[in-house]
Amino acid sequence: MKVLIGTNQMGLEQAIPELQQQYPDLTFVYCPERDQIAEMIADAEIYMGWLNREAYLGANSLRWIQSPSSGVNYFLEIPELVESDVLLTSASGTHGPAVAESTMAMILAFTRGIRTAVLHQAQRIWQPRDIRPHMVELTGATMGIVGFGQIGRALAKRAKAFDMRVIAVDLAPRGVAEFTRPPARPRRGPGTTHRHDSSAAADRRDAPTLPRIRDRRSPRA
Repeated sequence: MKVLIGTNQMGLEQAIPELQQQYPDLTFVYCPERDQIAEMIADAEIYMGWLNREAYLGANSLRWIQSPSSGVNYFLEIPELVESDVLLTSASGTHGPAVAESTMAMILAFTRGIRTAVLHQAQRIWQPRDIRPHMVELTGATMGIVGFGQIGRALAKRAKAFDMRVIAVDLAPRGVAEFTRPPARPRRGPGTTHRHDSSAAADRRDAPTLPRIRDRRSPRA
């Protein structure tokens, strides 16, 4: 069985030696160029990467597509794929830590004056007194998170480590994470609004539930 790994920005092909050792009955192949995918996918049964409609139509043996990203909308735009029995799975959840860490890094770039310091460094300027008055501590600050999936929860976990207060909303809440507290009871009375709030998480449990695409098979599968 041939497993083709397409061109990507994550270096997925680096795992081929280890995967080949773990699964000797499979043949792992890497396609480094986009214009070679249509040719190399022709006899592949499993494909990991992005592909267009032209490449898919030439994949005569394809049985499973693994999306490198959490979203699969790009693949669902191929009508022949939607109508087929090919299994499509996403990488939902795998990017949570990376995106959460990048988010915290961007926040710190501004709250700790890192961005300004780097700009000053390029100009050979040393003026810490100009930066310090603009620094902000995250302790006690409030972070709002719209969407409390894998990425949102990973971000909330890191925000809690900075002693931040987190308010999160989600259209399809899946319970409270182990590092959070249940939403506090909303206060009711004149001039108050109905809102679930806590130091770690707040879910909109009365919101409509939207479908979450993780993997799919065609109706015929």
